[in-house]
Amino acid sequence: MGFWDRILRKDAAAATTAAAMAMDAVDAVEGARALLAAAEVERADAMARALERMGEVRGDGWTSALTSLGNALDDKGASVTFTSRAALSRATIQAMYVQDWLMGRGVDEVAEECFREGFEVLVADEPKLQHDLQDALDATGYQTKLLEAFIWSRVFGGGLVWMVVDDVQADANLILPMKASHGGLVELRVYDRWWAWPIAQPYDNPPTYRIQDIFLGRAFEVDASRVLRFDGELVPNEQRLSNLGWGGSAMERPFEAVRNFQASHAAATTVMQEYIVDCLKMEGLHAALMSPNGSGVVGVRARAFKRGKSIANMALIDKEEEFTRIAARVSGMAEILDRQRDAAAGALATPSARLFGQQQGIRAGAQEDEQVYDRRVGAKQRDKIIPLLKRLLAVVMLGRDSPTGGKVVPFELRARPLRVLTAKEKAEVYFTTAQADEKYFDMGVVQALEMRTSRFAGQQFSTETTLDDEVTEAMRVASTKEPIAAAAVVKPVPDDKPVP
Repeated sequence: MGFWDRILRKDAAAATTAAAMAMDAVDAVEGARALLAAAEVERADAMARALERMGEVRGDGWTSALTSLGNALDDKGASVTFTSRAALSRATIQAMYVQDWLMGRGVDEVAEECFREGFEVLVADEPKLQHDLQDALDATGYQTKLLEAFIWSRVFGGGLVWMVVDDVQADANLILPMKASHGGLVELRVYDRWWAWPIAQPYDNPPTYRIQDIFLGRAFEVDASRVLRFDGELVPNEQRLSNLGWGGSAMERPFEAVRNFQASHAAATTVMQEYIVDCLKMEGLHAALMSPNGSGVVGVRARAFKRGKSIANMALIDKEEEFTRIAARVSGMAEILDRQRDAAAGALATPSARLFGQQQGIRAGAQEDEQVYDRRVGAKQRDKIIPLLKRLLAVVMLGRDSPTGGKVVPFELRARPLRVLTAKEKAEVYFTTAQADEKYFDMGVVQALEMRTSRFAGQQFSTETTLDDEVTEAMRVASTKEPIAAAAVVKPVPDDKPVP
């Protein structure tokens, strides 16, 4: 084989190899392009899914290609979404309740208002028994103990009251239901949910609780008939299950509003501390700071200026120096703080006047806020407190030395009025009621005896009217006889006289 043959053969082999490599390169490029295209599609799909989750792209939302409404890239409002935060820990809740005055006051206010005037026992037609049962209920100290349990339910999500009665000889018997008759109520002991937890399902209404009493120095199990349970705020079932059946803390929802209020006041305090800033212009300050030991020289001058100003109430400056006082701008700060105050009061669901000691009526809507607050307190008294108080009073009655001799008699409980009328307000109520009674009496709707009994027969004046069944029946019978009697006295008209 000649030289050129060998060269040509080598060139052909090299060309073949190069062609193969070129084909591999083309395949690699095509493969890379396919991978890039697939990656781009996947990235676009992922972005679309992320935007859909964030609420920036909605199939049922208002969008506009012309104005970019609903477009997350141009419409800033479309990117706003809600992000859940971690629930407040037990340590954080406890520290906030103890150390933050606003949060603590907001939690306590509703509970204290519910128990402020107390509750009264009502027994029909037995005033002495009613008085004795009222004394027996007050003797339990329910206003202090149940208030504490109600507060713990708002702070931690649950509170428990152990009704200690004289019917067992050992802790082991506490797991048994309370006896129908016992030696009497000994005391009430209160625990928050972290020291009393259900040990059997259903956790939201368990048959047995386990209590860790750090003051008695022991743990024990008690039957549900021996405790009064104050549940916390309403939470979803999933969270309730994680809480072992207890509710949520009333400090969760207002957390951000209270934090913003306190941060705003802390910032305002800093501004007030630096409201007036002394400004001393020194010639060659920059050069002095750049020179060796320049900062020390400047510091000595500044301290000397401060000492002279504070001691002699005057400022000694060099001819080349200039002293001025610059005041910070605080216009609009009061309005911002007021808005933060209102936001915190709204989050705590308590009127500003109660939280911050404002005079009632100083702001628009204050009276309406108080009325809404009173209705909210009344609902909690009706739904949360009175049912538990009825159970407590029934336990008191079952005591062998109770006013009822160990048996439960029919009774009712009602919350005493939270608002005490002034003498002028009472007179206005009496006068308005008297005017209405006069009209009803003139129309024959009620009788004087019914009005007298309804208004003044009770322990206090009442605007409610109770109708007497006997009087009502007599009025009904009289109304049916009147047409007959009227017809009997009609005299016939003589024939010789024209009928008018």
